[in-house]
Amino acid sequence: MIKRVAIYSLPAGTDSSEFWNYLMNIHNPAFLKACGARLKRMVTHRVTKTLVGQPKFWGMTETWWESEETMEEAFRDVGVFKYPDGTLMRGDFISRIKGEPFISIVEENEVT
Repeated sequence: MIKRVAIYSLPAGTDSSEFWNYLMNIHNPAFLKACGARLKRMVTHRVTKTLVGQPKFWGMTETWWESEETMEEAFRDVGVFKYPDGTLMRGDFISRIKGEPFISIVEENEVT
């Protein structure tokens, strides 16, 4: 199983609640549709309170895939997927965040 993590920030002046609404009600459902059964699991997080230090990002999305090949195939489809109004999903998301997201494949080990 492959785990992909994307971390992103919002431009100054962005309404955090409005972006969360967009993410949860427009972007994520479209992303799930574009990926289909290839996507095994998806979790989206947002920072709601900073306990120590300065916030370094606004939110993070974790996705799980059977293989890197399956993930790459899904992201080819994501790259051309359009919202019902004809807007490219990826381009719309990128236009709403600050710069490019940080994206990585990570190893996950549960500590009990």
